[in-house]
Amino acid sequence: MRYLGNKPQILNVQFLMTTAQVTTLETFVKSTIRGTARFGFPHPRTSTTVEVRIVPQGEGDYYTLAYVAPGYYTVSLTLEVLP
Repeated sequence: MRYLGNKPQILNVQFLMTTAQVTTLETFVKSTIRGTARFGFPHPRTSTTVEVRIVPQGEGDYYTLAYVAPGYYTVSLTLEVLP
């Protein structure tokens, strides 16, 4: 039997962001990583930098926004930790 490797770890993360931070995230996703490129991210449990990619959600959106208060949003992302 052949070893196929480890299943990637999935992280569901949420951030409270200001309008300016959401704009920065949008630019990062669309221009810098173009949605699918790998990037370094601090792992929330181990505090080490791991290589991840954003997993598109439902209708192909890279993240979801939820209004909290004037100028504040909750941003939800699904990240796949790459081996």
